[in-house]
Amino acid sequence: MNPRKSFARLAPALAAVLLPALAAAQTIPVAYVTNQATNVVHMFRTTDWTPLGNIPVGTSPTGIAIPTAGGFALVANKGNNTVSRIDLATSTVTATIAVPGNPTAVAIVPDGSKAYVVQPTNCPPPPVPTPSPTPVGPTPIPTVGPNPTPTPVPPCTLAVIDTASNTVTGNITVGHNPFAIAVSPSGGFVYVTNRDDDTVSLIDTSTDTVIDELDVADTPEGIFVGFGEVYVTNDTSESVSVYREVDFQPLATIPTGGGPLSIAVSPDGKTAVVGNDGDGTATIIDTGVNKVRATVATGSNPAGVAITPDSTRAVVTNSTAGSFSVVPLDGTAPTTISVLGSPAGVAITPAPYFVINKTALPAPVAAGGTIVYTITYENRGSANATGVTITDTIPTGLTFVSASNGGAPSGSNVVWTIGDLPIGGAGQIDATFTVDPLIPDGTVVTNTVTIADALLNSATDVVQVATRVPGGFGVNNATYYRKADGAKRDVIKFRAEFLLPTDFDNDGLLIAWTNASQILDVFTIPPGAFSHRPGTTRFRFNGYLGDGSRVLVRMNKTNDGYWKVSISHARLTLPLATDLNILVTGVWGTDLVASQRTFELKRSKPGTQKLFYRGIRSGGM
Repeated sequence: MNPRKSFARLAPALAAVLLPALAAAQTIPVAYVTNQATNVVHMFRTTDWTPLGNIPVGTSPTGIAIPTAGGFALVANKGNNTVSRIDLATSTVTATIAVPGNPTAVAIVPDGSKAYVVQPTNCPPPPVPTPSPTPVGPTPIPTVGPNPTPTPVPPCTLAVIDTASNTVTGNITVGHNPFAIAVSPSGGFVYVTNRDDDTVSLIDTSTDTVIDELDVADTPEGIFVGFGEVYVTNDTSESVSVYREVDFQPLATIPTGGGPLSIAVSPDGKTAVVGNDGDGTATIIDTGVNKVRATVATGSNPAGVAITPDSTRAVVTNSTAGSFSVVPLDGTAPTTISVLGSPAGVAITPAPYFVINKTALPAPVAAGGTIVYTITYENRGSANATGVTITDTIPTGLTFVSASNGGAPSGSNVVWTIGDLPIGGAGQIDATFTVDPLIPDGTVVTNTVTIADALLNSATDVVQVATRVPGGFGVNNATYYRKADGAKRDVIKFRAEFLLPTDFDNDGLLIAWTNASQILDVFTIPPGAFSHRPGTTRFRFNGYLGDGSRVLVRMNKTNDGYWKVSISHARLTLPLATDLNILVTGVWGTDLVASQRTFELKRSKPGTQKLFYRGIRSGGM
């Protein structure tokens, strides 16, 4: 028998590709939380929220920002008109910059060269009118006329800071009561919300001038710019407006909780989180469809929002609750971390976050054949990555043939030098190997690929592929088959232990009995048809198929990780076998396993065959 020909007959139904897992970067970012009451910045490890210490800054610190390039943070201290510069490597203040106007919010261009600070009270006072001279003689009768035009209240400013010298180099006049600030990912523009004007000031950072005043909804407060869009929270209308960045055309208005104050969008661009100051909640928004995914309770008066580089959790500071909330972006219940005082702003260390995804074709692969691994990778984090390499370990039983994009063998690995990978940067590579023709049947070939940068941010993916050789593949132990006598209707019973690459999750089942010349029988149980006892790995199907035959299938995962499968297929008519090599193939969702067994012809008479394999018997018309 040629097992490849037999198997090829079922290829459209039996083809399977193992599903790779996504792995994450290993760097542990730190969350920095300002505290207005205690005049410090708290540090927390984002893996388990262990406190790492406090950094004394100025009086009543509020806003905090860290550039994409990292290295330092700037803290706006509204109580003593200063900005503190913190060196993140040493957790110390290295400069204190005088900034008048009760600075509250700060933004830094991505490369860290320049910063902008909101000065909500740095507004020139209106001119004092010059008193009229005292008249001589009788007091004149007042002239009746229109009411005089009131003197307009002047707008306020932003301070521009040169971070190389830690000095204020100028001020930019914006609108009335400026509140929040955001810088575009390119660093070319700064956006400032003006609460009393219902506008956003657009500033060109190359000239530090306002180039437009953009009309928005009532009482704009929080703002975020990225992924080609601008998000603005509207305090009065309790909503978020989404605008297209290139021309500021409105795209959507999304309802929020009461008094939306602050907003952040995840580094992968898929989720926005709004802190609702009025009702102590956070609104989680699916940015792909601009719909609310969930609303979760936080502490009272949430003020600041920041999202971890892996885009899984948000930190929401609760300014009057003495805490911050760690909010999972999937909408599950937040965790509350106590912080004595009044936490206000929050920023998280930027870090690359790698996602690497590996697939293999064909899967399973024939012994002596060729397998191609395709690797896709992406930096979905909040910082650029430098010195990136991809390392693919060559599994035992495979021999390197070629690789795309400059990949080359190095010892027991194939290595690609990627270089710099910016935020959102992605690529695809592949590697081709031949399979040892003498590899044992059912061998699971495990292939591991790793992406890493110069700072040891990394991600790993593992893909397993079973090998197929004469005698079957993927079956760890076939216990027995039994075929009972039947005049016109036959019964097949089959038990085996399979090691599935992924867990069975009621994905459906296809079973086929074939030989070299024909498909003897195939039956399919659709996904979701198995009954399942919650909390167990037991699945069961008992029913009739379209041809009138009956199938009973029991599946259970044992403690050693194997799935035991018991199949009884009755009331079916099988043709007479033309050879005695029978291939039993099962497809569980995307997982394929098979076993080939040779049966012994024990006795025969016209129209009847008896096949034995530990008691297997087959009869036919």
